Amino acid sequence: MVAWDVGRNALGIAAEVGDSPATTRIELVHAISSIVVFAAGSGIGYAVFVSTLGQGSVWALAALLVGVFALLIALRA
Repeated sequence: MVAWDVGRNALGIAAEVGDSPATTRIELVHAISSIVVFAAGSGIGYAVFVSTLGQGSVWALAALLVGVFALLIALRA
C-alpha cells in the first residue's frame, strides 16, 4: 500500500511540474510520512484488538489492513 501511495504521488508530481525539476526531497518526505501513518494506524489498531480480546487473530489483522487501505483510498479521493 505504501508503494502504491508513493508511486501515485510521484506520478502526480511529475504530471504537475514535469520531469525537469528535482522532486526527490518532496517524494522522500511523502514516503516517510506514509510509512509513519501506516505503521501508527496498524500498530494502534492491532494493540487495541489484542488488549480487548487477549489474543491476536490473522483474520482480524487482515481486516485491519483492509480498513487502512480503504481509509487511504478515501483520503486520496
